[in-house]
Amino acid sequence: MSLEIRKKYFQSLTESFECKKINDLMVEVKINDELFKNLQLYAAIYLSKCMKLDALTTNIDLLIEKILNNEGCIKNMTPNGMLVPKRELSLDFNNFLKSYIKILDSLKIFSKIENFHFPPNIRLKYGVEDKSNLNRAHPTEKMHSDTWTGANPNWIAVHLYILGDIENNHLKYAYPPSDFSEDWLKPVKKAEDGDNFAKKFKEIDYEPKAGFMILADATIIHRSFRKPGAGIRVSLDTGFDGLIPDLKSFKDAKIDNMNVSSIRKEETVDKDTFWSMGDKNFCFFPDNFETHNDTLGGYKHPSNPKIFKLVND
Repeated sequence: MSLEIRKKYFQSLTESFECKKINDLMVEVKINDELFKNLQLYAAIYLSKCMKLDALTTNIDLLIEKILNNEGCIKNMTPNGMLVPKRELSLDFNNFLKSYIKILDSLKIFSKIENFHFPPNIRLKYGVEDKSNLNRAHPTEKMHSDTWTGANPNWIAVHLYILGDIENNHLKYAYPPSDFSEDWLKPVKKAEDGDNFAKKFKEIDYEPKAGFMILADATIIHRSFRKPGAGIRVSLDTGFDGLIPDLKSFKDAKIDNMNVSSIRKEETVDKDTFWSMGDKNFCFFPDNFETHNDTLGGYKHPSNPKIFKLVND
C-alpha cells in the first residue's frame, strides 16, 4: 500500500519538468547547459579551496590532475568522501549552493517540497575504494537507504553528477520488492543490519551521466560503485522531504537510546530559508580545517552550519 502512495506522489513531483522515467520511483533529469556549467564552476572553485592550492584552478582536467597527484591533501574529506564545509569555504559553499538552487528552481517543484536536509553534501570518490572504510558502520559502498542513517521516510534523494569519470565511478540503484514494508526504512546501527532487506531489492539497469540529476524515492536504495581503472568522481549527494501526507511510516527512531529523528530535525531547514540561501540568507561554518566533529556513528552531519539573514541597506 505504501509503495502506491509513494508512486502517486512521485508522479505528481515530476510532472512539471521534462525527465526520463527510469521507473515509477526514480527519474533522470537533463540539466540546462548554462546552469550545469555554473554548478561545475563553483564546484571547481570549492575543490580548489579544499586543497588549499596557491593558485585557484577552475580548469577541470587540471583540477583532477592536481587531486590525483596530491592524494591526502584534502583535510576536510570524510572516509565516505564528503567534503565538509569549513570557515574558509563558507563563501564558496554558498555560491555553489545558490547554483544548485537555481537548478531546482528550474524544475518548478517548490510546492511539492516540505523541507530540506542541510547542508547538502559535495562528495569526492576516488577510483579505488579504501578497504578500511568498508569496516565502518555505514560505508557508502554497501547498498543502503539514506533513512538508515536518519533521513525521514518521505525523503527524496537527489544525486547530481558534476565532474570526473562518471562513466566508471557512480552509483548503483535497486528497486523495492512488492512485499516492501515501511519498517525496512528505519535507522540501523550498521549498514549490514539492512542486508536482509537489501537482498530483496532488484538492481536497476541504469548508469548515470555527468550533467544529469537523479531524483529517487527513499525506497530506491543505492551504493557507490567503481569499474576497474575508474578515475575520480565529484557529485552532489543530498535530498529533501516530500509533501506526502498520506504516508504512514515510522516517526521517532532511536539507536542505542540515541534519538536519530531528533538529530535529523536539528539538521532540517524550512524550504523558504533554503531557497533563499546565497541570496537573502548566508550559511557560515565557524569550524576550521583542524576541527573534526563527532558524527555519532554517521547519524550527525560533520559540519557546524550557522544561518544568517542578509540585510540590505
